[in-house]
Amino acid sequence: MNFFASWVFRCPRWIYFKLKYPEMERINPKLKKVGDLGERIALEFLKEKYRLYSTRKRSLYCNGFRITGKPDFKVLRGNDFEIVEVKRVSKIARIPKKRWIAQLNLYLKMEGIENGFILEISRDKIRKSKWRYNQSLFDKSIEFYEKIYESIKGNEIPKGRVGECLNCSFKELCLSHR
Repeated sequence: MNFFASWVFRCPRWIYFKLKYPEMERINPKLKKVGDLGERIALEFLKEKYRLYSTRKRSLYCNGFRITGKPDFKVLRGNDFEIVEVKRVSKIARIPKKRWIAQLNLYLKMEGIENGFILEISRDKIRKSKWRYNQSLFDKSIEFYEKIYESIKGNEIPKGRVGECLNCSFKELCLSHR
């Protein structure tokens, strides 16, 4: 079974439905365009300050499942590589979301790199927040995926997470399974 790094700490029900019923997903095309725009803005921003390197899809293998992902960017700062995760936001919050930090952390593990940063891009601002690889956060991320893996193996729909339903691509399916 394959999970994606970008799914870390997302609603467990969303992940369940994504794997079991991918054909039922209803993606808002506007959200995809917004994400693509964020990456184009980030590319221009990064080209001015760093040397860019291509990224590759990588995987971490766990007990019965794997976690796959591909960082948005890999840059060289001095003699050290850093991984960059880009997030397009309507408003920059006080700190980045935990799941974004965990996603970056998984990429750092996959790449064997110690440092990275999250670029949050809003309409009028770009914020760069630096993060180091964190083993404890990595362990919590693996535990998160293990619980979902066990639910799927047992054919049990996991509990959902309140607050993530508004733009959920499986909202209708989820509501029909309550």
